[in-house]
Amino acid sequence: YSLKFFRDNIWPFLFFFILAKAQSQQQITMHAELNPEENILYIQQEIIFKNTSAESLSTLVLNDWMNAYASKNSPLAERFSDEFIKSFHLAKEYERGETKNLTIIDQNNSFLTWSRPKAHPDIITVVLRETLAPNASIRLQLTYTVKIPKNKFTKYGYDDNGNYNLKYWFLTPARLDNNGFVINSNLNLDDMAVNATQFDIRLKIPADLNLTTDLDIIEKTKANQQIIYHLDGKNRLDFGLFIETRNSFNTYKNETVSVKTNLKDNRLQEYQRAIVINRVVDFVQQEKPDIFCVQETKAHIDQVETEVKKLTWMNAYWSSAIRKG
Repeated sequence: YSLKFFRDNIWPFLFFFILAKAQSQQQITMHAELNPEENILYIQQEIIFKNTSAESLSTLVLNDWMNAYASKNSPLAERFSDEFIKSFHLAKEYERGETKNLTIIDQNNSFLTWSRPKAHPDIITVVLRETLAPNASIRLQLTYTVKIPKNKFTKYGYDDNGNYNLKYWFLTPARLDNNGFVINSNLNLDDMAVNATQFDIRLKIPADLNLTTDLDIIEKTKANQQIIYHLDGKNRLDFGLFIETRNSFNTYKNETVSVKTNLKDNRLQEYQRAIVINRVVDFVQQEKPDIFCVQETKAHIDQVETEVKKLTWMNAYWSSAIRKG
């Protein structure tokens, strides 16, 4: 297949096709409830974190990318300024997101203190009561609320029609690398530094909303005008949640894989989209490439559709021109 074929026919339509080689080093169990009137998520969460380094740890670092929207001085806000994007700095308070009311308790029911580095309001440093030895694990219980931002800043968040595109909306341990935590603030680059994780999530949303996700839906229960989804994901680096007033996704299946997409292109009919998706799926599965390269995309990573950026193996590397295409 030519690069032009991939660029013009395949990239615009792929979604939720993920190849992963990572192994879970941690577990996250979560109960989350959406309040659509206030665009808030109420979250109860358990994290089981394993120290995979050769050194004992006295602190644990958590990614809190939703809180990048809370300050006009965050690295994310500075990136918007550098790119002359004024919408964030001119946004009303209710349009910007944040994480609030955070409480952290360890496995001994001891409350843990935490802080945010001054230059990184979307990073949390948790002080452990006891050092965590190499290969040892710790269990943390967290409760907090997340104010969801409007999607006009990064495409993640809520829109004017009551729909939600959610990613990086909960707290997760930063990746432990070379005996230290990798700290990546939210710069709208989809490059959160995390370890592979096993997810077990109960998500409660109003019954009149529809959920689409690349996690496995184990069970769907309706109670009191709400639906509780039991979601599961193994060896995952991230996942997406789309909560919509009307389901905009179509499903394309072949013998081995199912692909969901909400991307539209008037140049192709439905059967043509199915053929395109089937071809690229077959190509990747048959060739099993260790490296998959595409050039001449003429785009910065923050301009590329989320669906395209999810077509990754262990890591994705982007080399963009200074000027956007």
